[in-house]
Amino acid sequence: MPNFSPEEKDLIDKQKKPTEQMPYYYLARRKTLIQISEDFEAYLILQTAAAKAKIQTWLKKTSDANLARADRDEILKRYLDLRKVDSQKVIESIDKKLDSFDEFKTSLLGTPEDANRYASVTELNEFTEVVQRPVDELTLLRETAYMEQNITALADKYLTEYGVSKDTQREINSWKTVFASYQGQPGGAQSKSNTLSNIRNKIGF
Repeated sequence: MPNFSPEEKDLIDKQKKPTEQMPYYYLARRKTLIQISEDFEAYLILQTAAAKAKIQTWLKKTSDANLARADRDEILKRYLDLRKVDSQKVIESIDKKLDSFDEFKTSLLGTPEDANRYASVTELNEFTEVVQRPVDELTLLRETAYMEQNITALADKYLTEYGVSKDTQREINSWKTVFASYQGQPGGAQSKSNTLSNIRNKIGF
């Protein structure tokens, strides 16, 4: 427990709640409710009405942004699902063409008994370079599709772990409840012994 002045202790004692009545906040990443500490309770009690109003304003902005993100994330999730399917189709299609060319190249430069029988023939190698040019482009397209597939998977994982959900909205609402659970101090500014920076330093925020 931080060391508070006698004046601050008196203010805290007037509003502090029994342990069983202290509010909880919801931690979305753990999907669990956590009861606030006595240190944080003291912080809440020593805040002025103006300071708490500012906090509630930012919570509302966060909530509004969260709801806006929910619509955006839903659209993005559908897009990513489509891109994953499309990328896989592109890769499978190109793989068939590459396999077909490999078979042709093998038959061109060798025989069933010796795959490299004619590999040293200059003209055959020059001819192979000519017919392989479109294949090189296909290889590049496959690499591009593969990269897109990986990026899409990472984006989808991020949305799953950090995107907007009922849990994130519940988390925001729980903080609204926590900050509204204590009346705090009247006035638009804290006293010299009760400034926001002073309280933060004592509590360690």
